[in-house]
Amino acid sequence: MLPIKRGGELEVVGWVLNPRREVPREFAVVLVGVASSYAARGAAGGARADVARVFSTALAIASGYSVRATLANVEPGEYEVILVQDTYNVPTRCETGWRIQVVD
Repeated sequence: MLPIKRGGELEVVGWVLNPRREVPREFAVVLVGVASSYAARGAAGGARADVARVFSTALAIASGYSVRATLANVEPGEYEVILVQDTYNVPTRCETGWRIQVVD
């Protein structure tokens, strides 16, 4: 678990594809806590030839992203980090396996 000071910055970097192996136009990085959740919008577009190669689709070439968010308004506590995207009007949740601890 990654500890981050309240008011500090979180950067989430990776790649994102929908179940159809397409890059979503936008998505959100969501911190899911026991009492509250917080979201930051993200957009893909970074070059990820490795992802395109693994999934055997040129559509994945621009699946990379980097989302930065300041945690000034995030209450102290433990949060799961997930991605949520709209896949043709159906919300798709992507488990990252990452957890953070916001501390005062």
